Amino acid sequence: MKSYDVALRELLAGMTLERTVERLPLSQAYNRQLAMDVVANYDTPQFDNSAMDGYALCDPEGDRLEFRIVERILAGDAVSSSLEPGEAARIFTGAKVPGNSTTVVMQEQTKVEGSTLMLMESIASGQNIRYKAEEIKKGAVLFHKGHLLDPAAIALLASQGVWEVDVYAPLRMTVFSTGNELKEPWETITESEIFDANRYQLLAWTHELGNVTDGGILRDNYEDVLSALTRAAKENDLIILSGGASVGEADFIAKAITELGELNMWKLAIKPGKPFGWGKIGQCHILMLPGNPVSAYATFYLLAYPALKKLMGLSPQLPQLMATINFGSDKIQPRREFLRGNFYQDERGEYFVDSVGRQGSAMLSGLSDANCLIEMKENQATAKGSRVRIYPLPKEMPLKG
Repeated sequence: MKSYDVALRELLAGMTLERTVERLPLSQAYNRQLAMDVVANYDTPQFDNSAMDGYALCDPEGDRLEFRIVERILAGDAVSSSLEPGEAARIFTGAKVPGNSTTVVMQEQTKVEGSTLMLMESIASGQNIRYKAEEIKKGAVLFHKGHLLDPAAIALLASQGVWEVDVYAPLRMTVFSTGNELKEPWETITESEIFDANRYQLLAWTHELGNVTDGGILRDNYEDVLSALTRAAKENDLIILSGGASVGEADFIAKAITELGELNMWKLAIKPGKPFGWGKIGQCHILMLPGNPVSAYATFYLLAYPALKKLMGLSPQLPQLMATINFGSDKIQPRREFLRGNFYQDERGEYFVDSVGRQGSAMLSGLSDANCLIEMKENQATAKGSRVRIYPLPKEMPLKG
């Protein structure tokens, strides 16, 4: 059996993709990834300007308390004048300061009588002025290739006069379930049949990660499987299947993928989730998850999700924490176990974790209460009070390539 660490490393090494680039208006680029570096078109600020509503002063010595008001400047006004020592200009936030301005005083710190400005106290030089290029210099890299465009990034690009960006097209994915025993939730089942839970959880996992197609249920018919995979591979960057990762007489998935492309079938030293497969049909990647629903959940998060992020050019690293375990286990088993758990912080900020519900690989009930996976190392017992690694589970997937 292959260890989790080795499996993840080998899987990620195989996740390469020549991604399609498209140009979008900035208003449509939220949550998309830049396909090239973007540099500043302008200095920021582009000119010395006032950070406050107040008065621009010319006070080279820094000791005056009275000034003569000589002009009034609004944001957007063209300004070519300069102040002489002892002169002031009424100025508003964002307006260009006149030449020779040594500081801007807030209006709350002043008193005005006619054209005379009086300060309540002296003010240090350089206050409340945003100086040209103090934030960003023209030509500086704003964002590197692969940066995910959140609202702040979009605002910064707009402030630089950028209205279109080259971004990567979203990953194209199709999700299948496999097996004659599966029925849709609205259908009637017999004693030997079950409702398809895996496809729905995988559609939920992936719906914010790209453009996802529901491929439906692949029945145990080799020609139908071959046809469906051939068509999906031409239209997608990635196919995700659940079921069919175990090799048996009725499992046509591995045979079809091998005929069409290449496939690695693994037995993983993890619980839940022993069977796992991955490969390619042409340029389309394939991920095969176990049929048991908790196993499909765990292997998606621990293996498939990092693989998707790697294809998107993002870091595949999963969030991890160390926590004190509130229960113990005397079991020594050859596979690394990922228990469903709940972690929390105490009043000192220390993390603790409890197990949640029944832990069988077909038992979904505990998953909805869990907020993490608890890593129980192979070939060792874990005493109560030990420090263990936990993997917090996302409640949403805020990525789109």
